[in-house]
Amino acid sequence: MKTTFKVILVILCNLALAVYAGYTLSVLWSWFVIEALGVQALSIPEAVGVLLIVQFATHQYSRIEGKEENGGAYSLACAMLIASFMKSTIALVCGFVVLQFY
Repeated sequence: MKTTFKVILVILCNLALAVYAGYTLSVLWSWFVIEALGVQALSIPEAVGVLLIVQFATHQYSRIEGKEENGGAYSLACAMLIASFMKSTIALVCGFVVLQFY
C-alpha cells in the first residue's frame, strides 16, 4: 500500500510541476517573445503542450548509478521533482531580472 501511495504522489507532483513549467513558459513567452516576434500569447495548456513536444523530441537517456545506495527510486524521484521545481523558479527569477533591463 505504501508503494502505491508513493507512486500516486509522484504522479500528482509531476502533473503539478508540468502545470508550473507551463506557467513559467507562458510568462517568459509573454515577457520576451510576443513583442520580439509579434506572435500571440501562450495559454498554460498550450505552453505545457509545447514543453511536452520539446521534451519528447530532445530527450536523452541518462543512466543513473547507485540509486540503490541512496534511498531507492522514490528518493531519486523526489530529487528530480525538486530539481524540476527549482529549474522553473530560477528561470522565472532570471527572466524577471532581465525584464527590468528590457
